[in-house]
Parts: sequence; structure tokens; C-alpha cells
Amino acid sequence: MRILRSLSFGIGLAAMSLALGQSQSALAANAELRGEAMQAGFGRLAFTFDEPVTTRARVSNGVLVVGFSQPVKVDPSRISRELPAYVSLARVDPDGRGLRFALAKTYRANLLEAGDRAFIDLLPENWVGQLPGLPPEVLAELTKRLRLAESRARDTARAPAPEPKPLGFRSVRLPTLDRLMFNAPAEAQLTPRLDNGQLTL
Repeated sequence: MRILRSLSFGIGLAAMSLALGQSQSALAANAELRGEAMQAGFGRLAFTFDEPVTTRARVSNGVLVVGFSQPVKVDPSRISRELPAYVSLARVDPDGRGLRFALAKTYRANLLEAGDRAFIDLLPENWVGQLPGLPPEVLAELTKRLRLAESRARDTARAPAPEPKPLGFRSVRLPTLDRLMFNAPAEAQLTPRLDNGQLTL
């Protein structure tokens, strides 16, 4: 009986672990990762997410450690082929919240984020001058989104205020109390406050 109970408990834990893993996988964001050696003399890792994800990056003991604000599905296997002078090996953390890249040499990491995009530049130790910026096409896309948001905000400001909707009301006198009943529009939220015998909605 004790063996059966232990076996059942073990199966239950395994099922819970599997369900939790499937749940985390279903909630994970998707990302495409590409590597490119830039003419200016640095390597660039480019992430494109299917939803906003906060990214962190640091170099520790010859390893680039990348962290995400949530689990991310990403395949880093081709980075060592796309950036052989910068990355020798890449792997995903078991929980999906990070990546680790074994660096071929000593590099500094510079992180750039823009909406659903993130760029990590691997700069030589002797890098001097201004840090690399976002790609021109990304800046153009950000400018386009900003102008579109400003246009929508202007349209909203110019739009006439919606007509107020009626609030239905009736009262019923019961032997021990008076009941007030309000029929509000579905999108309205009523918050009652009773103060010194005065009801405020």
C-alpha cells in the first residue's frame, strides 16, 4: 500500500510538472534571432518578438547572459554560424527566460530596445567613440508609429463628446426599508457613497 501511495504521489507530481511546463510554453512569447557582423567592427544580435518583452544583457566570465521579462521561444542554434568570430556556443535557459552565449573573445555588450525589437551589440574591448545606434529602418518604423499615434490622438480630440445616456431609476418602499434601483448602461460603473443621509453615485 505504501509503495502504491508513493507511486501515485510521484505520478501526480510528474503530471503537475508536465501541466505547468505546457502552461508556461503556451504563455511564452515567440522571437526570431539573427546575427550579423557589422562593417563598423562589431557583432549584432537582433531579436524580433511577437509581443513586447523587456530584455537585459550583461557579460560575465566570457559569457553573454541575456534575460527576458517572460519565457521566450527562440532558436539560437545558427548564431555561432552567423557570428563565428563572436559566438562559439549558444543555449537557452531551461525556464525559457534567458539565453547564454559563449563568446569567442572578450567583448562588451550594448543593449538597444525599440518596441518589439531588441539589439545586442558585441563591441571590442578597445571600442572608442559613440556607441552604435538603432538601424535606420527601425528608427523609420518608430517615427511612423509615433506619427500615427499623434494623428489618432488629434482625431480623438476633435471627435464630439458622446451624448450622455439616460440612467433609469425607480424606488420601492418595503416594510423595513426603501430600495432604490438604478438601470445604468452596460458600460457604466456605479459607485455608491452614503454620507450624512445623502446618497452619491
